[in-house]
Amino acid sequence: MRYLLLLFLASGLPLAAGCSTEPTVCPSVLALVTTNLANQTGQPLTGLSVRDTVRRTGAVLPVFANSSALLPVDSTRLVPIFPDTLGGTLAAAGDEVIVVITADGRLASGVYRLAFNGCFVQRLAGPDTLVLR
Repeated sequence: MRYLLLLFLASGLPLAAGCSTEPTVCPSVLALVTTNLANQTGQPLTGLSVRDTVRRTGAVLPVFANSSALLPVDSTRLVPIFPDTLGGTLAAAGDEVIVVITADGRLASGVYRLAFNGCFVQRLAGPDTLVLR
């Protein structure tokens, strides 16, 4: 019995299971974390822009800009707030990200907690809807 245990330990086989040394393979799909943006200004808005700031590092990330995007009066639309391509700027445990959306000089902002799992950015916390007033 001693020889069997010694042979097992000397073989170099890992004793702990669950840790993989295989590289992670991610799907080649661009994904975005989004939020709803509500226009409650009483007028149509154009010039939509989204900018993020990672609180821990102070990194300012331009996410989206579309000078011709129209946001009709009293409407809601889905807006990208963080793309997977910027995931490397986030800590694995997550970071607070301040999202600022502007249109025609109006502003909406919110604080989100986002994390990067190696493939996708995940929203851990934050509002479902931001409102331009």
